[in-house]
Amino acid sequence: DDRRRELIRLRDIAMVELLRYSGLRVGELVGLRRGDLDYEEATVLVRGKGNRERVVPIGQTALQAIRTYLAARGDGGDGVALHTLPVFARHDRGAGDRVLPLSTNSVQNAFRKHVAAAGLHRQDEEKKITPHSMRHYFGTKMLDETGDLALVQDLLGHASPQTTRVYTEVAM
Repeated sequence: DDRRRELIRLRDIAMVELLRYSGLRVGELVGLRRGDLDYEEATVLVRGKGNRERVVPIGQTALQAIRTYLAARGDGGDGVALHTLPVFARHDRGAGDRVLPLSTNSVQNAFRKHVAAAGLHRQDEEKKITPHSMRHYFGTKMLDETGDLALVQDLLGHASPQTTRVYTEVAM
């Protein structure tokens, strides 16, 4: 129905913008709760690998897309604490009116659908556009702009600088 399609459209825009402006892993994205958003600071509290927490700036574009999506969703009337609800929810018929989190596969499938619709699908495995390639884009862009490998390491939630060094190879 039209409402579900519009919610999916707004959700997918918000997801792509957040991935682009934050460098989050898909697993981190689906784990976000509304209480993790800080609207004043334009940041999100992320629980990454090993349950390590970090605060990540998300930018005004991503924040506005999330606000638009959440406003259209209109949660909160059923007595459930808003801060506990997932930021990104399912809008399929199986979910009904319940606010259920997306799976990582759902995010990857939605992303794949939008890449194909935009005509960006490539057969070459090395050049495929995926949610994880958005993470590489973010890391490379941050490294180019700041030149600070330690900062990029913190933003991406890497435990080791060796993992982050992958982005120096891409940037150079």
